[in-house]
Amino acid sequence: MLNNGTTDFTVNYVNLKPISNDGTATDVIFNLPAGTANDFNLQDDGTLGNGFNQLVSNNVTFELTTFVNPTGSLTINAGGVRDYFNFYRLDNGFTAPITFNGGAGADRMYVHTAAATNIVPAGGLNFIGNGNNDGFTLFAGYAATDVDYSFTNQTDGTINIDGRTISFDD
Repeated sequence: MLNNGTTDFTVNYVNLKPISNDGTATDVIFNLPAGTANDFNLQDDGTLGNGFNQLVSNNVTFELTTFVNPTGSLTINAGGVRDYFNFYRLDNGFTAPITFNGGAGADRMYVHTAAATNIVPAGGLNFIGNGNNDGFTLFAGYAATDVDYSFTNQTDGTINIDGRTISFDD
């Protein structure tokens, strides 16, 4: 027994190997480490069309995680501090809706578009900020032919880019 029941402690793991899930996945849920500011990328694994994507920690709060395109949905739950979600182009076959649930901190979502490619998946991209002065940035790079937007108030709304939806709710 590691704990005598009277003292809380933390066990840290270092030098772990990256995680890879190459099985079939319907709904994929990532719960980011709590109590720390996570700065991470959601992106293709580097080989477009192979069915895999990566969740990459920019500040080493979790191991590199490679996963197969889910058929149902992808949900990323923030760690409760100020998290930074960088969204890049995913695998060509990725169509599932993505939801990023912000935590207690002032979370940020950055959508990095790519030239000649609409990176928003067919299922949409949803940012739920949880009311903590959260932010959303859409970087230029894709020349859209049809852009619509609708705001229900100063912090909530949708942006449709060539028929694909980004929704945000602070």
